Amino acid sequence: MGRVQGEPDEGQAAVAVAAAPLREAAHLLRIRALAAGGDRAGALDAYVRLRERLADELGIDPSPEVRRVYRELLGAPTPSRAASPLARGEHWPFEGRNRELATLRRAHGIALVAGQPGAGKSRLLAELARQVTGTVISGRAVLPEREHPLSLARTLLRAVIHT
Repeated sequence: MGRVQGEPDEGQAAVAVAAAPLREAAHLLRIRALAAGGDRAGALDAYVRLRERLADELGIDPSPEVRRVYRELLGAPTPSRAASPLARGEHWPFEGRNRELATLRRAHGIALVAGQPGAGKSRLLAELARQVTGTVISGRAVLPEREHPLSLARTLLRAVIHT
């Protein structure tokens, strides 16, 4: 993938981070460069490393701007999602997960749905929400946040508040 003029260069940003490891502006350039190059996972990892370094060495959190970029990365649709019929509001038939769906309908409370990326967890929950009269709230334990014990609870509370 070629670099668009004006986009940050990851190599230059990595040099800036190495030269000033506590300078958020350098890390932000690297995060943006990784994301612009299509390496969203690398950009998220760079954020986590910055957050840990700032906490360990200075006892502070990243700036609001850096946290905003991080939230954007978490919510950014992947190119395949943006082009999918579901992104355009169309619906594919739900097939092959009827047993799991029936189990969730019988749960009447809290249920954990876990699996590999792309296994259909979100689609399963979307179908559950379509079929039940109650509210279905879901959250994701994304890799950079799994180390924090309350991250999933925080995510679920945010989902409840925004429902």
